[in-house]
Amino acid sequence: MLVAERQVDAQRLQALCPPGNAHPVWQEQWQVIWAHTNGDFAAAAALARAAGGQFAEVSLFANHLGRALHNLGERDAALHAFEAAVASDPFYPEALNNLGHALRAAKQYALAEQAFSRALAIAPDFRQARFNLGIVLYQMERGEPALHQFAALYRNNDNDYEAGVNLALTQHFVGQLPRARATFERVLHDDPNNQSGWFYYGLLLDELMDTTGALSALGKALELAPNDVDALAAIAGVNERCNALDAARQFAARGMALDPGHPQLLIEAAKIYRRLNQTKEALVLLHRITPSELAARVAQDYYFTLADVLDALDQFDAAYTAYSEGNALAARSIRRTHVDMGEFDRRITALLQWLNRGAPAGWVEADNDDRGADLCFLVGFPRSGTTLLDTMLAANSAIVTIEELPTFEHAMASFAKPGESYVDQIQRMDAATAALVRRRYREQVAAYIPDRNGRLIIDKLPMRSLHAGIIRRLFPDARFVFAARHPCDVLMSNFKQQYAVNAAFVHFDTLSDCADTYLATLRVWWLSNQVLGCRAHVVRYESLVADAAAELAALCAFLDVAYRPTMLDRDTRLATRERVRTNSYHQVAQDIYLTSAQRWLGYRQYLEPHLPALRPAIAALGYPDPGVA
Repeated sequence: MLVAERQVDAQRLQALCPPGNAHPVWQEQWQVIWAHTNGDFAAAAALARAAGGQFAEVSLFANHLGRALHNLGERDAALHAFEAAVASDPFYPEALNNLGHALRAAKQYALAEQAFSRALAIAPDFRQARFNLGIVLYQMERGEPALHQFAALYRNNDNDYEAGVNLALTQHFVGQLPRARATFERVLHDDPNNQSGWFYYGLLLDELMDTTGALSALGKALELAPNDVDALAAIAGVNERCNALDAARQFAARGMALDPGHPQLLIEAAKIYRRLNQTKEALVLLHRITPSELAARVAQDYYFTLADVLDALDQFDAAYTAYSEGNALAARSIRRTHVDMGEFDRRITALLQWLNRGAPAGWVEADNDDRGADLCFLVGFPRSGTTLLDTMLAANSAIVTIEELPTFEHAMASFAKPGESYVDQIQRMDAATAALVRRRYREQVAAYIPDRNGRLIIDKLPMRSLHAGIIRRLFPDARFVFAARHPCDVLMSNFKQQYAVNAAFVHFDTLSDCADTYLATLRVWWLSNQVLGCRAHVVRYESLVADAAAELAALCAFLDVAYRPTMLDRDTRLATRERVRTNSYHQVAQDIYLTSAQRWLGYRQYLEPHLPALRPAIAALGYPDPGVA
């Protein structure tokens, strides 16, 4: 059974009388525990059966029998033994805990929760029952109650590193990333050889885009357990996301040699094969997985990976079904419970109202000594080519880029009042507050690019187009580059993504929501330009991939920098950063290609209901009418 259960045995063994004690029940129990502690589970089971038929203490020996059977792999028989122990003595906390463990192994999570809770009601200080309750709550994706259990254990004993690791893991799971990082670092400081701690810490750092830290932590986990297939799969995944495909293949191969059926490893290997254009081989790997047996988070990754492979094979209907499955799982993610689903719509409505009133501000431009002439904001809508454009611009030595970091958002938040809406912030902003926001923004920029050396700053965040109005008010000389792409391709591409949870991305689970979100964002951008006259240049994705040199030359002229041919070189572009922070990481690692243009036509039947709403945007962006299928 669990290592912790064996430790309980050892403690009990020391407390019991040695052989020859006058009480025969003690003697029999000592023999059962001795056999169990020494790993002779068959003997332990035989002794427990014999003693159970001989003595009145049925619950005691039924519990021992269940433990021995569980370790022999006889899970059903073990479950029946624990049930018999509890039926004989309903107030036997150890038997209740073991029953819960057996139920959890049988994936009867609700009944397992009941058993662990009953054990704790009888013995509130029963550490293992509380720990197991936390585990089963985590498996049921009930993050907050699981946090409560692990936090209580770690608070009670900060040397309980197993509880500390699981507390940090659960904090990560529910989206409390800074807290998770602090908890992991505390545990690993006190217990530097905690293999699982290093592993899960590496996963957290990977999500935080700390690639060096993630690989270091996962490497430490692998050093402590060289045959840990979970660690090998995770390292392969980090390398794939960093476009280090050779390293990714090596770690995946090591893992496959140890466990060729490991689901996460198969998923990571399929991603690598797809990127190497071995899509049929990738599909074979994915077909070896039974998705119904996966945890929800792994199943989500599986369906999106499967869909990407099917899409690459032009199996559009099957791909759409898989994307739909992945999005349905994403919609049920526990992290969604912390997102106000109405926040985005309320912000859009308030921004449109503010812009329709002429975008009033509580200061005049004459009050401004920082007009932002050295700033350019790269905006648009996700999946419109902003990452490709960003890497191209970063390859120009006269430009420095910031990729999808909340520079302006943190500056605005620095003077927000609790419960205050974004537009309320804008409307109460006076000259002094505006100067403070500019200064805070400059501090944010300096933190990310301390060695700017007079270069033009390109601050890229697609959905920052919603902030265009207030940015224009704060920095009247700042430029905007708006990345445009065919609206149907934008919708379909966003539907295909596994996004981090935020107030905007939670609206990409269905094509209908994608369309509503896209059109609302466009309305704000267009109205910001109409009312405030933003200094903007539009780059169409299709034109960029068709004739990158011409498009970049025109863009550089707008930015008042010289065009450089190095902007077209893939290796130069990728060398500007350790890791691309967006879902486009694998696409920008390729040479410029045309195959993503008009990709939506393979999914036309699913987009057809949304074409009437999209037609005005299609026309306004200069694309031909899609006609009738």
